[in-house]
Amino acid sequence: MTRSKQIDATRREILFRAAPAAAVTGLVAATAKAETPPAATRLDLDALIDLEGDALWSTVRSQFELRQGYLPFNAANMAPPCAGTRQALASGTQDIDADPSFENRAKYRPLHELTRGKLARLLRIDGDDIALTRNTTESNNTIVNGLNLGPDDEVVLWAQNHRTNLQSWQVRAEREGFTVKLVETPEQPKSDDDLLLPFREALTDKTRILSFSHVSNNSCTALPAHELCRMAEERDILSMVDGAQTVGAMALDFSELDCAIYTSSGQKWICGPREAGLLYLRPDVQDILNTNMVGYALVGSDEYARKFETLGQRDDAAVVGLGAAADLHNAIGSDRVEARVRRNAIFLMERIEARVPGVKFVTPNDPAYRLGVVITKLGGVDPSTAQAQIYERHDISGAAFPGALRLCAHIYHSDADLELAALAVSELFEA
Repeated sequence: MTRSKQIDATRREILFRAAPAAAVTGLVAATAKAETPPAATRLDLDALIDLEGDALWSTVRSQFELRQGYLPFNAANMAPPCAGTRQALASGTQDIDADPSFENRAKYRPLHELTRGKLARLLRIDGDDIALTRNTTESNNTIVNGLNLGPDDEVVLWAQNHRTNLQSWQVRAEREGFTVKLVETPEQPKSDDDLLLPFREALTDKTRILSFSHVSNNSCTALPAHELCRMAEERDILSMVDGAQTVGAMALDFSELDCAIYTSSGQKWICGPREAGLLYLRPDVQDILNTNMVGYALVGSDEYARKFETLGQRDDAAVVGLGAAADLHNAIGSDRVEARVRRNAIFLMERIEARVPGVKFVTPNDPAYRLGVVITKLGGVDPSTAQAQIYERHDISGAAFPGALRLCAHIYHSDADLELAALAVSELFEA
C-alpha cells in the first residue's frame, strides 16, 4: 500500500471509529477538495436547550457549512461562520444591493440594536456600553488613539499581547513620548502569583492604562483577568482587555470581571462575520475617551458607547450576522460552550501526547491557565512546512509559529476531528 493510501485508510478508520455516526455525517475520507460546501439549515435554536452530549454537539456541528473533508483548526485567526450568520450575510447583502435607498436601509438601525442586545446578553452587560466596531484591532486602536496621554505617563502591556496591541501603542509612544513597559510572564505558570507578580511590579504611580490579552494568541496562556483588573482599579489605572480569544469560547460576566475596556472580533471564536466586532466601555471611560473618527449622526453624550462607532457606511448585513452568531452561543449557553472548548483542547493535547511520546507544548500544562488554543513545539521541523503539510495531506488549517504549530479546538469539532488532527501532528515528527 502506498503512503498516500495508508493516510487515507487511517483517516477513514479514525473518522468512523472515534466518533458517533451523527458527528461524521457529511465527512469524507478523501483529501480532494470539493468546490461547493453543503448547505446548512438554520435550526430552531430553542431546540438546543434540551439537547445534551453527542446529540447537542453533532447538532451544533450541522450549523457550519464546511467544504467536504475540510477541518478548520484556526479559530484564533478565523473560524467558519455559523449558518445563522451566513444566512444573515446573504439575505442582508441581497436586500441592500437590490434597494440601497434610505427608506430600505432605515430598517437596519433597529436591527443593529438587536445585535447590541444579543451581545449584551452573552456578556452579561448593559448594551449601552457596547460599541459595534469592525474587529478587535479597530476597537483597540479606538483606545490607543483616544486616551489622553502625556510624556510623563506610562502604558503597561503584556509581552504576549497580539502584535497589533503592542505596535499600536509603541507607534504612538514614539510620536508623543510616553513610556511603554512590557511585562514578561513564565511560559509554564504554576500559580496565579506567577502571572500577577510581574504586572504588580511593573505598575507605578505614572501608569495610566494596563492593556493585556485575556488569552494570548501566541502562547495560549490565559491570564487571571479579574485579579489584574482589580489590581489596576485599586491604583486608579484603566484596565483594557483584548478578548479576541475569549468571546465565543469562555463564559464571560463583565459585571464580575471589573474591566474598564474589553475588545473582540466577530470572525473568531464566536463564529460570526468578518468586519464586525465589539468594544465594551465602562461608563466613566466613555466620558474621558476622545472620539478619533467623527461622523455626523451619533456624536453626543446621550449616545453612550455608540458615539465610538460612527464610522460612515457600515456593512449592515455583517452587523446583523454578528447578532446571529450571538444567538447560537446564547442558545447553547456560554457555560456549556466553555466546557466543550476546554474538554476538546484537553482531548487534543492528550491524543498528540499519545502519538508523539515526549512532545512539548507552548500551551501551559495546567488547564487553569489555558483555554482552546493548543501550540505544539516542533523541534527541528519548519513551522511553515508543517502548516502546509497538514493542509495538503489532511485538509486541516492551522497556523505556523516560531518553532511551533497552533491548532484551535472548538465546539464544532468531534473526537474524530481531534484524533485526525493529532495524527496530522504526529506525522510531522516522522523521519
